[in-house]
Amino acid sequence: MVIDFSHTFKKSAEISRNIEQVYGDELINGGSNFQPIIAIKDSPNHLIINMTIPDICQDDLDILITGEAAIISGTLHNSQVPFRQLIALPQAVSREPVQVDYTNGILNLTLTKIL
Repeated sequence: MVIDFSHTFKKSAEISRNIEQVYGDELINGGSNFQPIIAIKDSPNHLIINMTIPDICQDDLDILITGEAAIISGTLHNSQVPFRQLIALPQAVSREPVQVDYTNGILNLTLTKIL
């Protein structure tokens, strides 16, 4: 299935502005130039986010789900550089339950859609 993300990029910019107004720019980029590879898969009941984050321990990942966005942050071990990544979601999701799996540098989040 192919998902058109053009509306998601516009939504991402809007969410970024709103979060920046409340929390400041540090919440969005964390001062890092690290850019993970991100893929979002759509299934009938879930959104599945796959994100490449090498050199981090799962216990060092912080994941915040707002319903419209996912914010993933942590500190890369080799460089000790903090990062934060905002991912605008193409559909509203429940904040819980969230299935988290981090294996071999790949973070997989399974989010339940609000239907």
